Amino acid sequence: MTKLFDMTKGVFETNATLAYIDLCGTKDLYKSDKPINDQAERMAENFLLPFFLKFAEMFPQPDAKSLFNVYIYGDSIMMCRRYRSEGAMATLIEFLLSYQLELLQKSPPLLSRAMIGRYPFFYLNVPPQSCNTTFAPEHLHISLCGGKGLVAMDELLHGLPAGVYVSSDLRDELDQVVKDRLMPVHCRNLSFIKHADGKKIAENLLCHALSENAIDRLLKAGSKIALSQELLKDALEKSEYQDEVMKKLSPWFEAHLDLATEIK
Repeated sequence: MTKLFDMTKGVFETNATLAYIDLCGTKDLYKSDKPINDQAERMAENFLLPFFLKFAEMFPQPDAKSLFNVYIYGDSIMMCRRYRSEGAMATLIEFLLSYQLELLQKSPPLLSRAMIGRYPFFYLNVPPQSCNTTFAPEHLHISLCGGKGLVAMDELLHGLPAGVYVSSDLRDELDQVVKDRLMPVHCRNLSFIKHADGKKIAENLLCHALSENAIDRLLKAGSKIALSQELLKDALEKSEYQDEVMKKLSPWFEAHLDLATEIK
């Protein structure tokens, strides 16, 4: 068989640590009547730029470029950890939480679901080729990723609210400070990961989305927000959040405001 190009292949039978990010709402953008250039600009500014800036911030070490393979396709981002590194799991979790929070703080908020798991996985990369090969043009970039991990993680996240999740199989590998922030997910082999200062973050996000009158109704005893699930639902209905956003964010707020014991 004639060799048409050089190719890099990575195969992980069982031990690939994967981080999968589902960018919610992007399919609606693609199906909208917005000019295609506007769609491209929005994806670049709202999703890709924050991703790469946050990645550079959270993984500043010189070998960060070789720590992960990153694949972006359609409405998803897949990160494959190429080798074990001390503290990499904890940093990866904080990266996903931080990136998701940055999207939530946009106006209007952008929703995402993320998950860390370990599954069979492979990737195929075609690096830049010499000028005498079939795939020589500099603008031609080819990569492919696949395996059970893509399907399993997408299915596990389907229908879940916004949040960062971790496979229960990885629980023993987590630091205790992360274990203390886990919340079970109803009928799924997953745990929801709360922010370290999640209550404060949730209160700030909620106040940002509410009118002054709505905030006044929630305030008791100074500046502390006293909420129940009913009050939270009422507040979100009167917020700037659209209905679809509210449905996917409500469980996230309940988890961080200690109004729920599991994610459904």
